[in-house]
Amino acid sequence: MQKIIQSINNDSPKSSFLHNEFLRFFGLFVSLILLSIIWQRIDIYYNEKHQEIFSHTTQEHLSSLQNRFLSYELLLQSGIGFFHGSDDVTREEWHHFVSALHLQDNYPGVQGVGYSLILREDEAQLLSSAILFLEPMDKRNQNAIGYDMFSEPVRQEAMIRAAESGKIALSAKVTLVQEIDEDIQAGILMYMPYFKEDKSLGLKHVVGYVYSPFRMNDLINSVAAHRSSFFIEIYDASAQQEEHLLYRSLGLQEHTSKHQVHSTLDIGGKTWYVHYYSSPSFEKNYDTKEPILYAIFGSIIYLLLLFIIIELLKSRSLLKEKAKELALSFEWLDRLFQSSVDCIHILDTQGNLIEYSPSFLNMLGYSKSEASRLQVFDWEAKLSKQTALKIMENLSSEAIVFESIFKRKDGTFIDVEIKAQTFMENDKKLILASAWDITQRKENERMLRYEKEMAQTYLDIVEVMILVINPDYTIRHINPKGCQILGFTAQEAIGKNFVELFVPTELRSEIGLIVNKLINHDGYEYHENIILTKNGEERLIAWKSRPLLDENGLISGILSSGEDITELRNAQKSLLESEVFYKTVFASITDAILVIQEEKVIDCNDLALTLLATTKELLLHSDIYELFSKMECKEKNFPQLMQVALQERYTTSECLLTLSSAVDDTKIIEFTISTFGDPQEQKLIMVIRDITQKVNENKLLRMHVRQAQMGEMISMIAHQWRQPLAIINAITSQLRLKAVLNDDADTGLIDNLIKIEEQSSHLSQTISEYRDFFRPDKPKVHFDVLSLIDHALALIDHTLKNNSIHIEKTSFNNPILYTYRNEVLQVMMVLLKNSLDAFVENKIMDGEIKISVEKIGNVCSISFSDNAGGITSDVINKLFIPYFTTKQSQFGTGLGLYMSRLIIQEHCNGTIDVSSSAKNTTFTLNLPYEEPSC
Repeated sequence: MQKIIQSINNDSPKSSFLHNEFLRFFGLFVSLILLSIIWQRIDIYYNEKHQEIFSHTTQEHLSSLQNRFLSYELLLQSGIGFFHGSDDVTREEWHHFVSALHLQDNYPGVQGVGYSLILREDEAQLLSSAILFLEPMDKRNQNAIGYDMFSEPVRQEAMIRAAESGKIALSAKVTLVQEIDEDIQAGILMYMPYFKEDKSLGLKHVVGYVYSPFRMNDLINSVAAHRSSFFIEIYDASAQQEEHLLYRSLGLQEHTSKHQVHSTLDIGGKTWYVHYYSSPSFEKNYDTKEPILYAIFGSIIYLLLLFIIIELLKSRSLLKEKAKELALSFEWLDRLFQSSVDCIHILDTQGNLIEYSPSFLNMLGYSKSEASRLQVFDWEAKLSKQTALKIMENLSSEAIVFESIFKRKDGTFIDVEIKAQTFMENDKKLILASAWDITQRKENERMLRYEKEMAQTYLDIVEVMILVINPDYTIRHINPKGCQILGFTAQEAIGKNFVELFVPTELRSEIGLIVNKLINHDGYEYHENIILTKNGEERLIAWKSRPLLDENGLISGILSSGEDITELRNAQKSLLESEVFYKTVFASITDAILVIQEEKVIDCNDLALTLLATTKELLLHSDIYELFSKMECKEKNFPQLMQVALQERYTTSECLLTLSSAVDDTKIIEFTISTFGDPQEQKLIMVIRDITQKVNENKLLRMHVRQAQMGEMISMIAHQWRQPLAIINAITSQLRLKAVLNDDADTGLIDNLIKIEEQSSHLSQTISEYRDFFRPDKPKVHFDVLSLIDHALALIDHTLKNNSIHIEKTSFNNPILYTYRNEVLQVMMVLLKNSLDAFVENKIMDGEIKISVEKIGNVCSISFSDNAGGITSDVINKLFIPYFTTKQSQFGTGLGLYMSRLIIQEHCNGTIDVSSSAKNTTFTLNLPYEEPSC
């Protein structure tokens, strides 16, 4: 290029031929001659090119037609599989089977799917073939039921050919018995033989055919590929005669086509002769006049460019400056590319890496020498090769952004965000992509979703009303407890004005003052006010509220937690109104009451004595802090709650009260402390409610609900998997039988087919076992303990083998119990799962679980012992306390052993004990039995 420019620069303008008028006219004359030659060559070229395009278009249509018949073949094969999966197929079952296939959506062009039964006089002679089933059962198909297809020669030839080959067979042209109106079309039939083994002879014979009839016009018109580009004729013989004509496009005989393609199509043992003729639409789209006009226009552009070149040569100094600027721009662009923090890479349409930034190689961990051999499939871990190629093929110059996963050289994976678009270089389509590592962002998003779900769970289970209110007092969120108190569903409450809906008219002005105080304080505010429920009842709610701020520090809403203290306040009010009613109220309240003065108990009711398991003589004048020294509360400890009560005149909390070291003496209580009388006297009244049974019942109810839901889900899965597993077994059995009958039988293939059958049966059995485990109904049943233990071990057999856990069973008896089998099984699963978790947590490599069963009096004792490291003495007494767990929060809820004790003691009238040494821990289930032998 520099030599050309130098040469032009050295030429004298006066001596250049460009300034010679004769030569300019001569050049114009030569250009016109060249234009004429180009015109003719372009016309020939485009005619040939259009013929190639037409051939390609018809080939695509032919491929679509062939693929359509492959799908029909699979359709008939599925019908054969359906017959193999059932001993006796009824018309109703066949109707449901065909309806599930959605023929019009998934198999357009097919008239129906039917079954024809072969009727025999003896084992050697075929008499007839009656059509038994044909779906969908429309008006046309009803006319074909019972028709003897074997009585018609064309159909008979195809049926015999299908039986001899054992494969799909297509008939020649026929007139279907479905043709019941004036629109009579050529028809064909596709047959798939159904073989059944004669066990007495050890041979297979044809018992029927699964088949489909086709109306040729409907069939061909359903293949829409490039339909507007051609006319089509199809014959089932090489001679183009009307008796062999299967299909002819409308309008074909009225148009003389410029392009033609003649092909053949082999389907089911028959050869179709397909003739394509270009349509007016195709010829209009590929008219050669336009390219010729382009040639004329190009010549004009050529002359203009010649003039422009002359002018440009006169401005070569300017070109040199521009060249320098361009070189500087390329240098700057290269530096920017090399120093970019974005992982830029350039690919061809086959996925080969062409160019890349250093940051891209650093992200993947490859060297420059390795980069030259890389393809996108070497690092793309989320998309399959076919999907990645399809995306690259569909890319355009308009950039798209999507997320994926990259695999680094060291085998690790990172989440990435990719921006990709195409560009052209030297008439070659390339892909420019830029990737960013978003692994941390994805992890943050996952953590955010987890925290959001956990927060929603907390809101759903707390026993106080949670409200989120917008600045205009409209309700943004309400939890289930709030709906329970207010009497509205969440859908009814959200979006409504809280003040107008729930606050009495005379108290609405007070709400505005509370909101202003809350905003100015910028912290938690406590207040009480009356609300109206849906049925008009007044309830007193104790609120704790704080403002919610947006990213700009502005108030975006108010978060409030409210507790219904109506009954509590009524009780307190009754106590404060008159000392005359003191004893009456004291005796009438169903909760335990303590009267405290200067940290000493000065009075109590009988329920307090029952709750604390003591006498009035021991309780009176006892120190309140010493009395509740073993009480653990949710938010603050007991001394802090006492101080709050003395300062704020009211406090409430839910606590865990332990009366002794025994687990059975642990109770869940809910108490309220408030002051009364002269503040200087420091008198407090403490109302205590034992909510242990209520909490236990709620937890047990939730457990049963979850079990019922899990049982329903497992039952649905079992129902959905049964039929596919049966079809898989049927097809596998047929393939194995065919392989066995083959002279050169492949033993490896037969062994693999046997394994498939065994695995399918194992999968079906496993589904049944899990379905029985999660059955929602729990009747008492008789069962032997050893079979129940084997069932529990079978459910986690895979986990035991993966962790190399050895199971040792010792049985002195095999007791027959009469109790809730699934609940005992659940307890066993909890104990086995805890042992597995302990092995993993303590990294025990030679884990062993010993299970023993023996008779002790009228009790059957079942022991589970492991060598997972033992349990310390300060922990073992807390194992059955709810929500107590030694596992991390994401791995344990603290409810497994607690619920197990409830099941064994409350439901099965037994006991569960635990003991531990330095390395071994043993859980023992003691269950009564009613049978004479254990």
